Amino acid sequence: MNNEFLWGVATSAYQSEGGYNLGAVRRTNWADAEERGDVAVCGDAANFWNCYEADFTRCAELGLNAFRLGLEWSRLWPEEPGRFDSEAVAHYAARCRALIFPGEEDFGMTPLEINAAGRPVIAFRGGGALETVMESVTGVFFNEPNADSLVQAIENFETREWNSTAIRAHALRFGGVGLSFSRTRTCDAARYRPRRVHVDH
Repeated sequence: MNNEFLWGVATSAYQSEGGYNLGAVRRTNWADAEERGDVAVCGDAANFWNCYEADFTRCAELGLNAFRLGLEWSRLWPEEPGRFDSEAVAHYAARCRALIFPGEEDFGMTPLEINAAGRPVIAFRGGGALETVMESVTGVFFNEPNADSLVQAIENFETREWNSTAIRAHALRFGGVGLSFSRTRTCDAARYRPRRVHVDH
């Protein structure tokens, strides 16, 4: 089989982690559908929220090389849209390999927010990212706003080992940086390959 072929799985947060109607998490239309009897009661589903590391390991053992992760927005926005729950964001960030950041933010805060979770960034070489991303330490750059340049950067990213302690330490140097996520950002978990990412807790 062509080694560039992606063989993997996809998740829906409703089906895999549930939790949208548990505790203080904001209700969604799925909770209403359950009460009407339109769908089965989900509960904590397959408990992916708590067991994702074991599930990722199983995927790797099965030879899968792709994983599409669904996010539960009621966890991220438990009170109102635009006000993120920092613990939920950190939990999701821990599942990704990197943030692909094609934007050109003035201050480069979004890369620092994901770095605070110990994850690297694949960023467009421009704007505030030039001030906050340390190339080959906290991320890699792509030089042109096109697919070929991004693919080259991803391939560069894949050849490197990443030290989450060093990445976190870099983010903390900027003071007061946390996972506030003032804008909507998600992590790219499309090419999950656990053997290449060094994570120390």
